Order: sequence, then C-alpha cells, then structure tokens
Amino acid sequence: MWMGLATFVIPLVFITNKLFWSILICQAGNTIGSFWTLHKYGLVKLMSLFHLIFWTPMLVKFGIFYEHLDATTEYVFGWIMISTVSISLVLDVKDYIEWCKGERDPIPDIIKRRKIEKESKKEEEIEPEVKKVEVKE
Repeated sequence: MWMGLATFVIPLVFITNKLFWSILICQAGNTIGSFWTLHKYGLVKLMSLFHLIFWTPMLVKFGIFYEHLDATTEYVFGWIMISTVSISLVLDVKDYIEWCKGERDPIPDIIKRRKIEKESKKEEEIEPEVKKVEVKE
C-alpha cells in the first residue's frame, strides 16, 4: 500500500514541476513491465527488474534536480519519494540477484517454503532437548 502511495500519489505533488513528466514516464514503464511479468509468470522476483530499469534513472534525475524544487511541500514529498524508492531499489537488487541465481518460484510459494523450513528447523532444535530429558530418566 505504501509503495502505491509513494509512487502513484506523491508524484502528483510535482505536477507543476518539470520533473513530473519524467516521474510519470518512469512509473508508466515500471507499471507496464510489472503487469506484463505478473501476467506471464505470476508474482515473481523478476518484477524487480522493471523497478531497477525505470526507478534508477528516475532516482538519479530526481536527486540532481532535488535542490531546484520550488516549494517546501515539494522538498518534503521529494525526500519521502527518494527515501522510499531508494529502499525499494536495495530490496530489488537482492530480489533480482536471487532471480538470476534460480529462485523462480512465485513469491507466495517462497514465503510458504521458508516458513515450513523455519518450523522444521525449530522442531529439530527441540527434539535433541527431548532426547536429553529421556536419557536422564
């Protein structure tokens, strides 16, 4: 929800600024690429590729022009947008690297698998303690 607000609503603050069209074009490319990936492969880590392709140049351009923003409102929302996109790009790099290494399962399946692995690891840690108690009796 936050990403939608930060990348679709916040850019409207810049509607009178020359950055607006750059943000709009980058967001449109990201949205089209992400929906294509979602349609073709499902919710997979490859979606991060479009964030990297479109948001990285947007972030660079935004950073260059940040000092030239006109109003305090633009400064505040600019900072929010730069922060949100920067954090997202860090996570997107991680996801894209995992995709390149072969992590092709849909994200909900990955979450379920990791949860099962975590639970089974906890069970393995509990079992030796139970065996120690049995030996003492």
